[in-house]
Amino acid sequence: GLVLTLMPGSRPAELKEHFELFLDTALAVARRLASPIDALVPLAPTTSAVPYELRLQTWIQINSTQGAAHLLRPRLVPDRAHECLAAADAGIIKSGTSTLEAGLLGCPHVVVYKTTALTAWIFRTFVRYRGPIGLVNLFLGHRDRKSCPFHEILGDEVTLPHLMQETISLLTDHPRRTSLEKQIQRLREIVQGKKSELEHPTSPSVL
Repeated sequence: GLVLTLMPGSRPAELKEHFELFLDTALAVARRLASPIDALVPLAPTTSAVPYELRLQTWIQINSTQGAAHLLRPRLVPDRAHECLAAADAGIIKSGTSTLEAGLLGCPHVVVYKTTALTAWIFRTFVRYRGPIGLVNLFLGHRDRKSCPFHEILGDEVTLPHLMQETISLLTDHPRRTSLEKQIQRLREIVQGKKSELEHPTSPSVL
């Protein structure tokens, strides 16, 4: 079976916008591909599992009559985000430091951030910035969101059909996966270079 890592965020508003949607997406992908999926939801050490457990139990109850149990095996995984990302065939990742972590660990993923309708309208109307927001794309030096190797789905673009299409592409488009592997290698080289600069700063020349 396939493995998807879902990282919906930890703030209450992020869970509300992302948690069930990410699970619905994983289930829709499993149905479309006719393949069972293990959906891993890593929890940070400082994060309480209770809100996740309550939402997951409710989601399972709602979907139990639709044969979801045979196709999707969702699991909360405390304190093992690195292992979840390294084991994943693909990821659906809320924008934040986790996108950079996913890239470094070799997980092809989509960067997601859903907001309220009002926030999305304010961003479209008043904010001029149209570049990428995912750290993984910013580290790679991209300035045009539409050309980013790790696709970003933001605001009112975040819909179940859009996420399903993107996740299926990540799982089944082999030329794209090969291209992402090259971007992941480049990302590692960039981060290693920055790390070396911090560890061994160049002394300023004295004239």
